[in-house]
Amino acid sequence: MDTLTADFDLIGFLHRLSVRCVELLSADAVGMMFVDQHGELQLIAASDERTRLLELFALQ
Repeated sequence: MDTLTADFDLIGFLHRLSVRCVELLSADAVGMMFVDQHGELQLIAASDERTRLLELFALQ
């Protein structure tokens, strides 16, 4: 995977990274949130659907 190409899929990469973190760290799940340009938290990626929903509830 080349991260320097114009068509690089950042969201797909972060999803795969979260899944790999679960495998490598023996975690139950991983969710990634970042602060946007307005200072608001945004869910970017999650290792599974359950975690994605949990992170969305946390944002509210």
